[in-house]
Amino acid sequence: MPANSDLHRRYLARLDEQENELDIIRAATQAERGRIDAAAKALRDYVVGAG
Repeated sequence: MPANSDLHRRYLARLDEQENELDIIRAATQAERGRIDAAAKALRDYVVGAG
Protein backbone atom coordinates (compact mmCIF):
# COMPACT_ATOMS: atom_id res chain seq x y z
CA MET A 1 0.00 0.00 0.00
CA PRO A 2 1.51 3.34 -0.98
CA ALA A 3 2.38 5.55 1.97
CA ASN A 4 0.53 8.52 0.51
CA SER A 5 -2.70 6.72 -0.40
CA ASP A 6 -6.08 7.67 1.06
CA LEU A 7 -6.40 4.24 2.65
CA HIS A 8 -3.01 4.58 4.33
CA ARG A 9 -3.93 8.00 5.72
CA ARG A 10 -7.27 6.67 6.99
CA TYR A 11 -5.56 3.75 8.69
CA LEU A 12 -3.08 6.09 10.36
CA ALA A 13 -5.84 8.43 11.48
CA ARG A 14 -7.83 5.54 12.94
CA LEU A 15 -4.73 4.16 14.66
CA ASP A 16 -4.12 7.58 16.20
CA GLU A 17 -7.74 7.68 17.46
CA GLN A 18 -7.39 4.22 18.96
CA GLU A 19 -4.14 5.13 20.71
CA ASN A 20 -5.82 8.20 22.20
CA GLU A 21 -8.74 6.07 23.39
CA LEU A 22 -6.31 3.63 25.00
CA ASP A 23 -4.54 6.49 26.80
CA ILE A 24 -7.89 7.58 28.25
CA ILE A 25 -8.73 4.02 29.28
CA ARG A 26 -5.30 3.56 30.89
CA ALA A 27 -5.69 6.77 32.90
CA ALA A 28 -9.18 5.77 34.04
CA THR A 29 -7.95 2.30 34.98
CA GLN A 30 -5.13 3.76 37.07
CA ALA A 31 -7.53 6.13 38.83
CA GLU A 32 -9.93 3.30 39.62
CA ARG A 33 -7.07 1.10 40.82
CA GLY A 34 -6.14 3.86 43.25
CA ARG A 35 -9.72 4.04 44.51
CA ILE A 36 -9.87 0.26 44.93
CA ASP A 37 -6.57 0.23 46.81
CA ALA A 38 -7.75 3.02 49.12
CA ALA A 39 -11.04 1.23 49.80
CA ALA A 40 -9.21 -2.03 50.52
CA LYS A 41 -6.89 -0.25 52.95
CA ALA A 42 -9.83 1.41 54.68
CA LEU A 43 -11.54 -1.97 55.04
CA ARG A 44 -8.39 -3.59 56.42
CA ASP A 45 -7.92 -0.74 58.89
CA TYR A 46 -11.54 -1.05 59.98
CA VAL A 47 -11.32 -4.83 60.44
CA VAL A 48 -8.06 -4.57 62.39
CA GLY A 49 -9.51 -1.80 64.54
CA ALA A 50 -12.68 -3.80 65.24
CA GLY A 51 -10.72 -6.87 66.31
